[in-house]
Amino acid sequence: HYTTWDTFLKIYENKSFLATNHQSSNLNDQHELRNKKGDSLYHVSFSYGETEIMPMWILYGIPKTQAVRIGIPKKKMQKWITKLQTDQKRFEMVTLTDIIYQNKKWYSRSNLHKNLPEEWKDSHDLVGCVKHYSWRYENEVRLLVSLPQKTDERIKLEFSDDIRDSFEIMTGPHFDISTCKNRELYDELCKENRISQSIFKSNEVNYRELCGNCIHEFSKRTEE
Repeated sequence: HYTTWDTFLKIYENKSFLATNHQSSNLNDQHELRNKKGDSLYHVSFSYGETEIMPMWILYGIPKTQAVRIGIPKKKMQKWITKLQTDQKRFEMVTLTDIIYQNKKWYSRSNLHKNLPEEWKDSHDLVGCVKHYSWRYENEVRLLVSLPQKTDERIKLEFSDDIRDSFEIMTGPHFDISTCKNRELYDELCKENRISQSIFKSNEVNYRELCGNCIHEFSKRTEE
């Protein structure tokens, strides 16, 4: 899960991820299939695999000096999903699924280059599971939950201490702990060998600063 150090602290301290409603205007892909089913559907996005996905650092790790990636081992993820599935009073459905990327063909991590019926792209059952092929680099695995009805824009999905204690943190190419809160936790996780660094050094990746692209800076360059 690519994010920032400040957001990681909230996840770590509150022992929960925030799941976003599928109809939210805050989601970066507004091209996804949406219908009535999406009203009560929430999800948290992850990327599969240990290899770094370079666009994700800059897409979700802003500012770049705080970019981190939260890794959850497979067995712990499965345990978390099972625990959520037992909460039948709260959730109607809980599942962890690969995202299928669709263009002229359908692509997924486990089922590559397969032709599927065209009408499937609008299937009610695939809401929340299909994105356009242009997003394939995310290699997304999505934790989907549905409620009897929509409550808030976001909901908490809690996890246990042992799942939190299994987190493996990777810091981004430009990460700088001096810009972050709670240095004590960072040092503690380092001692436990639970923090690793990107294989790319800061001078090997030229990610732009957030302020460098703001409208004020752009206007200034245009005037000059």
